[in-house]
Amino acid sequence: MINRFFGKGLRKYYPSKLVENTLNGARRDGLQLLTERELDVLSELRKGLTNGEISNKLFITEGTTKKHISSILNKLKLSNRVEAVIYSMSIIIIVNEQIIKSK
Repeated sequence: MINRFFGKGLRKYYPSKLVENTLNGARRDGLQLLTERELDVLSELRKGLTNGEISNKLFITEGTTKKHISSILNKLKLSNRVEAVIYSMSIIIIVNEQIIKSK
């Protein structure tokens, strides 16, 4: 599930177990609260896509996209999509730092 969040690029370079082992605390726990589809939506939010663009890319309605975003914000205790993107990016930074330290 976490692999889907990181996208094809990071999956190529970072094995799932390594990513799993480097995530910790509330950030990791927060991600585990999300469904696979919510992780997909969060990943698209991180790319700066609008609700309509996310809907088209994931083949879901715009209403469903809005519900997923609302659910993400509630589960992660965030206020808006900008905070969700910052949260998402901070996880990637944490993983990258841990990988660099482990080399």
